Amino acid sequence: MLWNLGFSDRREVLPSENIEGVPTAEVAVIYKEKGLLPDYLLHSNFREYIWMEDKWWHYSTTIFVEKKSGFTPFLECKGLDYKYSFFINDKLRLEGEGMFTPVNINLSEYEGNEINLRVLFHPIPKKGPEEGPAQAAAAVKPAVSYGWDFHPRLVPVGFYDEVNLVYKPKSRIENVEMDYFVSEDLSKITGEIRVIINSAEGVCEAEITDERQTVVCAGSVHGNVESALEFEIENPELWWCVGHGAQNFYKLKVILKSADGRTLDTYEKRIGFRKVQLVMNEGAWEGETFPKTQAKVPITIELNGKRIFAKGTNLTPCDMFGSKLTPELYTRLLNLISDCNMNIVRMWGGGIVNKEKFFELCDELGIMVWQEFTLACNNYENDLNYLETLDRESRSIISRLKKHPSVVLWCGGNELFCSWSGMTNQAHALRILDRNCFELDRHTPFLATSPLYGMGHGHYLPLNDDGTEVMTDFLHSDFTAYTEFGMPAPASADYIRGIISEKDFENFAPGTDWEVHAAMNSWDKKPETWFCKNLIRQYFGQESDFEQLVDNGQTLQSEVYKNLFEEMRRKWPRNSMALNWCFNEPWPTVANNSLLSYPLQPKPAYYAVKKALQDELLTVRFEKMLWSPGEKFTGEIFFLNDLNTASQHKAFHILVTTLNGRHLLKIESSELHDFKFEFLVREDFPKRFLLKLVQSVTENEYLLFNSKGDDIR
Repeated sequence: MLWNLGFSDRREVLPSENIEGVPTAEVAVIYKEKGLLPDYLLHSNFREYIWMEDKWWHYSTTIFVEKKSGFTPFLECKGLDYKYSFFINDKLRLEGEGMFTPVNINLSEYEGNEINLRVLFHPIPKKGPEEGPAQAAAAVKPAVSYGWDFHPRLVPVGFYDEVNLVYKPKSRIENVEMDYFVSEDLSKITGEIRVIINSAEGVCEAEITDERQTVVCAGSVHGNVESALEFEIENPELWWCVGHGAQNFYKLKVILKSADGRTLDTYEKRIGFRKVQLVMNEGAWEGETFPKTQAKVPITIELNGKRIFAKGTNLTPCDMFGSKLTPELYTRLLNLISDCNMNIVRMWGGGIVNKEKFFELCDELGIMVWQEFTLACNNYENDLNYLETLDRESRSIISRLKKHPSVVLWCGGNELFCSWSGMTNQAHALRILDRNCFELDRHTPFLATSPLYGMGHGHYLPLNDDGTEVMTDFLHSDFTAYTEFGMPAPASADYIRGIISEKDFENFAPGTDWEVHAAMNSWDKKPETWFCKNLIRQYFGQESDFEQLVDNGQTLQSEVYKNLFEEMRRKWPRNSMALNWCFNEPWPTVANNSLLSYPLQPKPAYYAVKKALQDELLTVRFEKMLWSPGEKFTGEIFFLNDLNTASQHKAFHILVTTLNGRHLLKIESSELHDFKFEFLVREDFPKRFLLKLVQSVTENEYLLFNSKGDDIR
């Protein structure tokens, strides 16, 4: 569908001019792709789009509504961002607010005629005078677009998903909902299928078939607008996350038939069954003193009766604009996640709720989804309009996503119980979300926010302010889940040269493209984030050129992420999750904690994390990466295993070498997975040296630094 697009300063005024023949997309995307403004991804060009957020945007088009026997015409709008008014032939037909509740307008009164359709998008909502993410607390809308440490202020307005003229049967299925319960011994599923039709005539039939197209249950109900069909499945094939079992599916089919047996409408959906709950971690009840209470929340995922170590990542939106989130983009993203040996993604509350294709792919690949609602780092107060919108939007989100077996956890939002947010569990927004999740999807767990008691967010740099290594802190920590932790790195040198203007490239300073693309003053307004030049130099020394600085930064990110992921896996089962911040980014940054540069370009750290998360891995625990001559290095060997099969401990030996492979020392072989060893860091060790664990078929290695050494390869 093509539109004419224009804007005005007031609601009641029509645009003085229009851009003709534009696609169904957000305003900024249209201006960029039509060449009306420079590319917002490059340099500091995004600033030329900020004026858009305070205008009234008018999308208009003409549609011929056919008269089709037996069918009713509808205008179907899947994604509207954010407040909107629909006009048909200049008469107001509908107004609304929210992104995640589709709009369907019955057009039967216009059959056989051409109509003028105008969709008016209101200025974006803003809470209070304070600039930045705090303004997002006025809307059930991604806070990230109001400006974040890796995202410029560029707030979308307009269509972010399809608008279609569709023809539905006059007697039709309006909605199908399914609830089920898996017995404790996993031997039986009992459930209910609720079907809503638009008239009390006819018969609703439902059946569930397995992958061999064998009917496992069926039933029918006569003459009800809303019908409930109960079902049972004996010895079901359950859905598992990757690495722990097969992704088994069934097909649900509902048929609406007339009294004389004619098929009037059909609904089909692939479904999967799983039993999921959050249980207490090992040791989580320990250490209680008077007065006693729960000090840690349950955060181990138990899937089909089996406790799962959740190894994965936090996802930001794949693009700043929802219209750019295509099936092809989702496919590439989720294949990268699967190939990285991850089994879970946390859909961070500062971002968008993804489209249907994302969740279909997660079902297929066995990737569990922790889905947050769109609350992040703000105090979402008890404003009546906000709460009514949140209630409606959250119900739409839950009803859509509960059909996917991959969605294993609901969460109110990101960092809501922190000092910068100031919310508590008494906030009406969180009480509404908890209620709606319980009413609509009670057998899927709910958390109010992340982190909660016992869980950890941070750190996002390799060194503390006192010069000690964050890696050391993680070794001595005892959190039940590490649901955010990060390590920044620059993008590749060529990539950076492509997004920084020529005039700014030699001027690394605030106010330039460098700051815009997250090289400095990004997180907590620290001049080091996220490029962290001086931190890189504390490990590697002074670089010879820009390319080497970038390479050193990427190597540092790789090593820190590798060490942190391995340590969190070694803490199982006291710790049950390792989710780094973050996997991807929605626009090009010079530097970020992400494993991918925008849109989906892996950094070297991606491959380091992939290795650290492989199902079986021989690892060593040690205190830090920076050493001085005379210090005693102490290591402990662990064999990590996420497979259902028994581990085969193979003989190994330990080498300390230079980067070019010259041996500095060798430690005798051992077959013990808890083998401990030590050695002195010597004066003749080079600036960088390697610790290697060598087996007959594989090896693991760690980069270490000698503070007094020369950089001899």
